[in-house]
Amino acid sequence: MDLGSFLGESTVALAEGLGQNDTVSSLDERVHAYDLFRWQAWMESPVQGTRFEGKYAIGDSFLPAFVEQVSPWRRYIRVYEGDLSSIGWTVNRPIEYLFVDAMKNWHLCNEILRKFFVHLKPGRSFVHHQDFAHFHTYWIHLITHRFREFLVPVDHGYLWSSRVFLLRKPIPSGMLDGEWALSHFTIDECNDAFDYSIEICDDRCKPNILAALAKLYLDKGEIDMAKVTVERAARGGEKSEASIVRSMIDSAVSR
Repeated sequence: MDLGSFLGESTVALAEGLGQNDTVSSLDERVHAYDLFRWQAWMESPVQGTRFEGKYAIGDSFLPAFVEQVSPWRRYIRVYEGDLSSIGWTVNRPIEYLFVDAMKNWHLCNEILRKFFVHLKPGRSFVHHQDFAHFHTYWIHLITHRFREFLVPVDHGYLWSSRVFLLRKPIPSGMLDGEWALSHFTIDECNDAFDYSIEICDDRCKPNILAALAKLYLDKGEIDMAKVTVERAARGGEKSEASIVRSMIDSAVSR
């Protein structure tokens, strides 16, 4: 399962792994790729210097580019174009590997929990959070901390912004069907959640996790805490996203 496929890099990785797995009897359409497949402004940066630079205007469908990228593995892949919260999971079997690169806001967080986490199988299903170490998705840390009894981190190599978890036992339906929001978490619990995330992550992930905490403080209206935390994040090195959050804080202060 690939939620947020973009141009297919993660989809190809899953398909290649599937093709090399001799324990899987049926390979056809075993990788499920979800995306709106509509061009957005942020997509210009990752395609600079490639054949896709300047090819699409905002709102254009880039599904043909995705299909081109994944063509050698196309038989393994089922494509879902559109809003994942409307489409949901349409196949009557458990999700074994859930690659999450679409949990970009609280709405999508809740929809992914309701529509996809409910199909995970204890002892067998993995959740791969691609945005674990990015400033803009602090809700992932809050949910991961709430779910820590059920989803446990597994050992894996350094994956830059990612963290992978195994479902150890079923998540109660009430925790998946609710409507999570920042207001459901006290500052103390937020701090505990980020302490947990930092504890289970590679040191190279920590600056951006701190940047996410600073963004959380900003959204909570805790400007002083946000300022202190973003400076801690900035000391993490050149790949820290602290400068982005610092600009947000400065803008909020100046209003």
